[in-house]
Amino acid sequence: MDIATKVKRGGKVLAMRQVTYMGLSFANTMVIARMLGPVNYGIASITLNYFFFVFWFADLGTGDYIVKEQEISDDALRSLASLHLVLGIVLAALFSLAAPILAWASTQPEITPLVRCVSIALLFELLASFSINLMRRELDFAYVGGIEMLCQVFIYTTSLTLVFLGASYWAPIIGLMVGSLSKFILAYRKAPYPISLYLKKQYLKPALNFGLRVSGAQALSNLKVLLVPLGVTPILGIGAAGIINLTVRLTQQLSLLRQVTRFMSLGVLSKFATDKERLARVTSKGMAYQALMIGPALALFAVFSTWLIPLVFGEEWFVSAKLFPAVALAFVILSVFDLHITILKLYEKLGAIALHFLAYFLLLYSTACLGMYLFGIWGYIIGQLFSTLSVFVLLRYTHRVLTGIDYSKAFGIVLFSAIPLVASVFMKPIPTFVVYIVSMTMLFIFSKTSREIVVEVLRSAKPTHS
Repeated sequence: MDIATKVKRGGKVLAMRQVTYMGLSFANTMVIARMLGPVNYGIASITLNYFFFVFWFADLGTGDYIVKEQEISDDALRSLASLHLVLGIVLAALFSLAAPILAWASTQPEITPLVRCVSIALLFELLASFSINLMRRELDFAYVGGIEMLCQVFIYTTSLTLVFLGASYWAPIIGLMVGSLSKFILAYRKAPYPISLYLKKQYLKPALNFGLRVSGAQALSNLKVLLVPLGVTPILGIGAAGIINLTVRLTQQLSLLRQVTRFMSLGVLSKFATDKERLARVTSKGMAYQALMIGPALALFAVFSTWLIPLVFGEEWFVSAKLFPAVALAFVILSVFDLHITILKLYEKLGAIALHFLAYFLLLYSTACLGMYLFGIWGYIIGQLFSTLSVFVLLRYTHRVLTGIDYSKAFGIVLFSAIPLVASVFMKPIPTFVVYIVSMTMLFIFSKTSREIVVEVLRSAKPTHS
């Protein structure tokens, strides 16, 4: 099977996974948030903030090394598998021991047992990630999508069942554990590897040389999830933390294909590393894909958010609807430049990635915390919008390794998506919907690329044969 066929088939399954994820996650969030309320939902969500902060760089970047390397020996893979096992055990133990400190830092003693519980999930996720990276390396995105889709079903059915049984904020925590264990079992069956202690320096050194720089940059990026437990909660309280976490979660759930593109990008773009002209064309088209699959969906939800969020989640969540447009706009802008990070990884310009995330962190924390002190919960959106300025770092360093990227296609889509997002802040839903229709009509009239992408997506929906 050629690369194009693998990418299309894998992309289709990953897109189906995202659609399934969105539906299940939205239903799960709706029920849990409504039943728990902002305070209890905030307790569960800041526990998960801590978990994902560690998980997103727990493999020390060796997963990306496995995916990007053109040739890698069986002994090297065995040694890296052993490293994943050791990292899982060590990080799970440290995370559990740090639970009281994290509870103190976020002024929420209730999260201590919750953090200790999710530390077990951290071990399972690391073990599963090795098998998943083996599949990513072979562009077996279809299998990965199927596994993750099934695990989402396990997570949400478990969480919903437990919340109805009165498990309160324990429900999503136990759901995460069930999902992590399921992911390990399913991924390991598809891509098994020896679980042993085979740590050889000659194989670990090049992987860690690359990986530590990636994970260092990723750690800076992950600091954004700590803004809520370490910034919002001490300043505004646990209720505000729940509202902001819900707003961010809704933004992520509605951004169907961002994770698909990010997940596939390194494995796909690495195949074009030696052909920079083609790589620039693929990147330009990929940016437009990101913008078109994310911007209009977020803008449409923003149009009716002041109706939908109170109706679905309850009146106590209304503030989330007013925060949503600004958070969504920042999300759209940042997502367009995801492929720049992939390109810098591809050419091992990892210091530039770290500099970008450092700029993002400093802009987000300084302006958000100052804004919250001055304007309460509304100050949070100041930090979100100012953080987008960090993309200028990506632009500067990406152009040093790759020229010829066309930004006009993605820029037009972002602009026409931003118009109804901004309008939703000042106008009622019906007139804002009129603005949305006009903006999207103008987009497809003036943007040939947008029309082409829609046609490609519709064609790819047809059955693919080997």
